[in-house]
Amino acid sequence: MDPTRRRVLVGTALPAIVSVGGCLGDALSDGDGNGTDPSVTGTATGTDDGKPTDGPDTPGGSDTPGGSDATGVTVHDLTVRPELVAMDSPDSYGVYGGRGSQYVVADVAVEDPTSSPPDSFALETPAETFPATTGIGPSPGTLADFGEAYGWPEPDPAERGWVAVQVPNPLPGASDARLVWGTDDGTGEGDGDGSVGAHALAADTTAALERGPTDFAVSVDAPDAITLGETVTATITVENVGDVDGTFVAAINRVGPRIAYAPAASITIDVVAGDVAEYVYEHDVTDPEIAEMDDPSMRLHLQWRGGSPTREIAIDAEG
Repeated sequence: MDPTRRRVLVGTALPAIVSVGGCLGDALSDGDGNGTDPSVTGTATGTDDGKPTDGPDTPGGSDTPGGSDATGVTVHDLTVRPELVAMDSPDSYGVYGGRGSQYVVADVAVEDPTSSPPDSFALETPAETFPATTGIGPSPGTLADFGEAYGWPEPDPAERGWVAVQVPNPLPGASDARLVWGTDDGTGEGDGDGSVGAHALAADTTAALERGPTDFAVSVDAPDAITLGETVTATITVENVGDVDGTFVAAINRVGPRIAYAPAASITIDVVAGDVAEYVYEHDVTDPEIAEMDDPSMRLHLQWRGGSPTREIAIDAEG
């Protein structure tokens, strides 16, 4: 059977008319992701007697996000991503993660951020506990698809935002995993007065954590040249050639025609095993000042777990 093809997303960029200095990060140049170790291990879950720590689940049950518990924490949403897109320099995206790891991103709101700081959160399975972080890449506190992190920035920490937990892919014991957090008793230790909150994972979240990584065949199609006033259209074709459904995560960085470097697009596509999906990126090349440049051009850099293909497009300024 031929793979199913679908066009799922369109990214459109407005013309840039200023020059920005900086450098393009070396995101995923080794295929494993920005120096992030794809082998993830946690600490042993439990107290001194080996029993898992316990605490009240967030009201609403495992499949119903939302509802503040006695610790003043509300879990609005949980998202599983094999990689995450974040800034890897002041003006370019990087993709963080690796084939052997994945992230759980929790959208949380806390009545008193000083009571349950970001580092009090963790993902707990019966065997291991994995700490949460708000520092993805060299520019912590923001993610392309999730915005500002919880508790960021100091000294006026946000009461709502994301925390991310990196775990193995697949995650053993995912069906019994919980997002947990502690409260501070005023000592600043973050483990508080003994009260611990917990939020059980929904069935679709645990299924995503258990399914393991897949493989993608990726191609980038873009014109060799365009005329000033036209739109550059680049099509990223993604085929899931593995045996399980998967999520393709990537980023596009742009160089030129009148900007040094710029983060252009963050891409996340769910692709069923055997299917083909497309992402279309468009950039209007209309700035009249381009006509004053010698041999104007632009380059598109696709960053993903498997590499960083580049396409260069010449611009005919005379028409």
